[in-house]
Amino acid sequence: MNQIDTGTDYIFKFEDALDQESCKKLCSFMFTNKGLLKEHNVNTMPWHEGDTFYWTNLNNELKQVIVDYRDNLTKLVSKCFGVSVWPEFTDLVLWRTGKQQGIHKDNGYTVNDPLRSRVYSSITYLNDSFVGGKTFIQTGKDNYYMSVPKTGTVVIYPSNEQALHGVTKISSGTRVTIGMWFCTDYSLSEDVRLGITPKQASNISNNGWKYL
Repeated sequence: MNQIDTGTDYIFKFEDALDQESCKKLCSFMFTNKGLLKEHNVNTMPWHEGDTFYWTNLNNELKQVIVDYRDNLTKLVSKCFGVSVWPEFTDLVLWRTGKQQGIHKDNGYTVNDPLRSRVYSSITYLNDSFVGGKTFIQTGKDNYYMSVPKTGTVVIYPSNEQALHGVTKISSGTRVTIGMWFCTDYSLSEDVRLGITPKQASNISNNGWKYL
């Protein structure tokens, strides 16, 4: 894994965070499962048009890929920011031609917003066979870090207003990503909701998926 200099001390980018074969398999799954010819509204976010897939619903092989990656990325985020974190939410997102996202933060806008538990955010690019779809992150007034998608690369940043961010328009092709957000309160983690123990151990057997 190679770290890329972002010019800041709160935006981190790493190449080869997820191996090429796993990226290819996950992309193929999303292309097949969601279809590439679906009509869509370019002004609507993918999650409002059914173009996301929650990782626990993947087949066993791909679920194991995500489990291993969750563990590795959680350790990486903890190391980057020097604090213990846990996954708050993880899913796959398919971004079709014409999609884009305006500047925003990930931890909500009200005191009682359920997204308030998100402290750090990450986007992992599962492909780069498209034009556009860059992640832009504000680093100052009218200044932005532009994260150019590259297969297997992850960009990590705070979920609050320190790293307001968005996605440039995808002018052609289809973008596939893993979105993963992290919290610093274990009780608010995805693991608690799913019943995963703190060991974060997992097993696939002939009887299906089991958490240990």
